[in-house]
Amino acid sequence: MGIQARDMTAERDDGRQARAGIGAWTVGLLACAYATLLFIDRPPEPLVFPDSESYLGFGAERTLGYPLFLAVFGADGAIVAQPLLAALALAFLGWQLRRTLGVVLAGGAMLAVIVNVELGTYHHAILTESVFVSLLMVLLGVLARCATRPTIGAIAAASLIVGLAATVRPTGLALLPVLLLAALMLWPRLPRRRATLLVAAVLPALLAVGAERAAGVAVFGTDRASLLPRHLFAKAGMIAAPAAPAVEAASPRGKLIAALERDFAPIRDVVREAPTFATRAHLATNYEICLAYACTDALRARLDVPDSERERLMQEVALERILRAPGPFLGLAWLHTRRLWTPYTASHPAGVSALNRYVGDRRPLPFEARAPVLTQVVAPRRIALAVQPLMLAIGGATAALAIVGLALAMRRANPRPAFTLACTAALAVHGPLVLTALAGVGTIRYTLAFWPAIVVALAAAVQVAIDALGPDRLRTLLRLR
Repeated sequence: MGIQARDMTAERDDGRQARAGIGAWTVGLLACAYATLLFIDRPPEPLVFPDSESYLGFGAERTLGYPLFLAVFGADGAIVAQPLLAALALAFLGWQLRRTLGVVLAGGAMLAVIVNVELGTYHHAILTESVFVSLLMVLLGVLARCATRPTIGAIAAASLIVGLAATVRPTGLALLPVLLLAALMLWPRLPRRRATLLVAAVLPALLAVGAERAAGVAVFGTDRASLLPRHLFAKAGMIAAPAAPAVEAASPRGKLIAALERDFAPIRDVVREAPTFATRAHLATNYEICLAYACTDALRARLDVPDSERERLMQEVALERILRAPGPFLGLAWLHTRRLWTPYTASHPAGVSALNRYVGDRRPLPFEARAPVLTQVVAPRRIALAVQPLMLAIGGATAALAIVGLALAMRRANPRPAFTLACTAALAVHGPLVLTALAGVGTIRYTLAFWPAIVVALAAAVQVAIDALGPDRLRTLLRLR
């Protein structure tokens, strides 16, 4: 009997080693395939967008993470480094998911990232998305490890990654609640180190962000700028609000208030009277972008005050207006939230004719010379018929997971590793996107940057369902190690 037991133990060990080898080969091959595909598809020159110049030129309004990356690699080097970093980050994510979800679901999650062609395009562009996505995949891998084998060091590493992500894109700071959620869900498993756990979840991120802010002051001094005043002023111009207290009309404050209350009123009318959500979302997004930039260039020049004073005044006046109308402001944020999960909003075949007809009937549109995209005829895209409901369903499912995770964290619950990972990954999607809707505009480009987190949340949710409902044979199959 003793010899038979030893033989059975040896067979189980051999089986585990064989499955581990299969998992390692699967992860490695998929990561190599991703790198190969990205290099095959690599354009001869980097893809540039309106934002690219400010990153290459160390714009004072940009966080320093991505400009420093470009300073090291250059524009041509970036489209070599970015795909390599993405493939390495995907390999790390797959390796960690293999231990948490099994090789089948880990491989499926990696494949879902690989086949997202739109996301792959950003690895060839001078935009923050590529580096941010790579950091996000590393963060998800660390969170997967924490879900199965939590340690203070792993939580601290995740916090540092969040801090680095925030230096690349400011919305990365919205990932900090994800670490707090993870810490609270792991609370019962580290009973003697709880204070250290919370410090590890927060301090490295704050130190990284603080270092970037200090470096920004050292580089730019008093010229350090922010895009937040522009975006808040644009939002203030998009919402109806009670009139501001009277001030001198010729003063800079008076000019800003007059523009918000009088000059931009036709924009609000055109958006409010739009017949469909697609039309309203298309107009609102493009007008808000215009109010942040081209539509207010002349106004900004008329203020005749130093740049720092102008930005301070614009933010102050905008916040005062927003606080007088919190309901419309939240309504605008909800519109952007819906649009973040509604790809091909303007080109959905069911709404294209209504959009084009409404724009044609209302021309000349206010500020249309400053926002020519508003008057372009939109062509229908049949892909929207399949993709749009799928993305809306994914948005709803991941939002539900994030809410459940928050509820479990408040109760200091200790769910299974797959459930912990599903909830934390879902919050990693929705936290930054809520911040985007509140402080920016809703475009699917921003949602695409969180595609790996969406995939991980759904893969982990599938594992939770299998654990709860699946037959033993299927559970064994999907838990190959």
